[in-house]
Amino acid sequence: MATEADAAELPRLTAIKDDWRAYASDYDVVDELDAIITGLLTRGTRSASGAPAG
Repeated sequence: MATEADAAELPRLTAIKDDWRAYASDYDVVDELDAIITGLLTRGTRSASGAPAG
């Protein structure tokens, strides 16, 4: 629940609050965490050019 204080402090978040369920309807925590972890793991195994290190 957004309050008047939230509206003053977080205007962008307050602006989308009524549409939040639509934005979050296809959000899957497992998929998002998998993407983050995969990205972090592959970061350490690639050279600056993006090619596999080695």
